[in-house]
Amino acid sequence: MGLSTYLEGDTSTAAEQFTVAALLHPQYVQAHYDKALALYRTGNLVAADQEAGAALKLSNSFAKAYFLRGAIRLRQGDDSDAKSQFEQAAKYTGDPVLKSLCGQIIAQIGA
Repeated sequence: MGLSTYLEGDTSTAAEQFTVAALLHPQYVQAHYDKALALYRTGNLVAADQEAGAALKLSNSFAKAYFLRGAIRLRQGDDSDAKSQFEQAAKYTGDPVLKSLCGQIIAQIGA
Protein backbone atom coordinates (compact mmCIF):
# COMPACT_ATOMS: atom_id res chain seq x y z
CA MET A 1 0.00 0.00 0.00
CA GLY A 2 2.81 2.42 0.89
CA LEU A 3 4.50 2.00 -2.46
CA SER A 4 1.38 2.75 -4.45
CA THR A 5 0.63 5.75 -2.23
CA TYR A 6 4.20 6.96 -2.69
CA LEU A 7 3.96 6.60 -6.47
CA GLU A 8 0.75 8.62 -6.40
CA GLY A 9 2.72 11.44 -4.78
CA ASP A 10 1.29 11.31 -1.27
CA THR A 11 4.60 10.94 0.53
CA SER A 12 3.28 11.82 4.01
CA THR A 13 0.69 9.04 3.93
CA ALA A 14 3.22 6.69 2.36
CA ALA A 15 5.62 7.38 5.25
CA GLU A 16 2.85 6.44 7.69
CA GLN A 17 2.14 3.25 5.76
CA PHE A 18 5.83 2.33 5.64
CA THR A 19 5.97 2.96 9.40
CA VAL A 20 3.34 0.27 9.86
CA ALA A 21 5.27 -2.07 7.56
CA ALA A 22 8.49 -1.46 9.51
CA LEU A 23 6.71 -2.09 12.81
CA LEU A 24 5.08 -5.29 11.56
CA HIS A 25 8.30 -6.52 9.93
CA PRO A 26 11.17 -4.84 11.80
CA GLN A 27 13.82 -6.98 10.07
CA TYR A 28 12.60 -6.05 6.57
CA VAL A 29 15.30 -3.71 5.30
CA GLN A 30 13.26 -2.42 2.37
CA ALA A 31 10.48 -1.18 4.67
CA HIS A 32 12.95 1.00 6.56
CA TYR A 33 14.50 2.27 3.34
CA ASP A 34 11.10 3.02 1.78
CA LYS A 35 10.06 4.89 4.91
CA ALA A 36 13.33 6.84 4.83
CA LEU A 37 12.79 7.77 1.19
CA ALA A 38 9.22 8.92 1.84
CA LEU A 39 10.37 10.96 4.85
CA TYR A 40 13.12 12.52 2.74
CA ARG A 41 10.52 13.56 0.17
CA THR A 42 8.44 15.21 2.92
CA GLY A 43 11.52 17.19 4.01
CA ASN A 44 11.91 15.43 7.35
CA LEU A 45 15.64 14.88 6.97
CA VAL A 46 16.32 13.89 10.57
CA ALA A 47 13.72 11.11 10.57
CA ALA A 48 14.77 10.04 7.07
CA ASP A 49 18.36 9.73 8.26
CA GLN A 50 17.29 7.67 11.26
CA GLU A 51 15.36 5.24 9.07
CA ALA A 52 18.18 4.96 6.56
CA GLY A 53 20.39 4.19 9.55
CA ALA A 54 17.94 1.49 10.66
CA ALA A 55 18.13 -0.07 7.20
CA LEU A 56 21.93 -0.02 7.35
CA LYS A 57 21.93 -1.65 10.77
CA LEU A 58 20.02 -4.53 9.23
CA SER A 59 22.19 -4.64 6.11
CA ASN A 60 25.41 -2.67 6.22
CA SER A 61 25.97 -3.13 2.50
CA PHE A 62 22.63 -1.69 1.31
CA ALA A 63 23.88 0.75 -1.31
CA LYS A 64 20.62 2.63 -1.79
CA ALA A 65 20.52 3.54 1.91
CA TYR A 66 24.04 4.98 1.67
CA PHE A 67 22.99 6.91 -1.42
CA LEU A 68 19.96 8.33 0.39
CA ARG A 69 22.13 9.30 3.35
CA GLY A 70 24.42 11.09 0.91
CA ALA A 71 21.48 13.04 -0.47
CA ILE A 72 20.38 13.90 3.07
CA ARG A 73 23.87 15.13 3.97
CA LEU A 74 23.97 17.28 0.82
CA ARG A 75 20.68 18.93 1.77
CA GLN A 76 22.05 19.49 5.28
CA GLY A 77 25.17 21.14 3.84
CA ASP A 78 27.61 18.45 5.02
CA ASP A 79 29.53 17.85 1.80
CA SER A 80 32.30 15.87 3.48
CA ASP A 81 29.99 13.23 4.97
CA ALA A 82 27.85 13.26 1.82
CA LYS A 83 30.91 12.33 -0.19
CA SER A 84 31.67 9.50 2.23
CA GLN A 85 28.11 8.18 1.97
CA PHE A 86 28.21 8.26 -1.84
CA GLU A 87 31.56 6.46 -1.77
CA GLN A 88 30.00 3.72 0.35
CA ALA A 89 27.04 3.47 -2.03
CA ALA A 90 29.39 3.15 -5.00
CA LYS A 91 31.41 0.51 -3.16
CA TYR A 92 28.41 -1.70 -2.40
CA THR A 93 26.22 -1.32 -5.46
CA GLY A 94 26.15 -3.80 -8.28
CA ASP A 95 24.14 -1.39 -10.39
CA PRO A 96 26.38 0.36 -12.92
CA VAL A 97 23.96 3.29 -13.22
CA LEU A 98 23.98 3.93 -9.47
CA LYS A 99 27.77 3.54 -9.37
CA SER A 100 28.14 6.08 -12.21
CA LEU A 101 25.74 8.51 -10.55
CA CYS A 102 27.71 8.25 -7.30
CA GLY A 103 30.91 8.98 -9.19
CA GLN A 104 29.39 12.03 -10.84
CA ILE A 105 28.11 13.41 -7.52
CA ILE A 106 31.45 12.74 -5.81
CA ALA A 107 33.22 14.60 -8.62
CA GLN A 108 30.87 17.55 -8.24
CA ILE A 109 31.44 17.65 -4.48
CA GLY A 110 35.19 17.64 -5.06
CA ALA A 111 37.82 17.35 -2.37
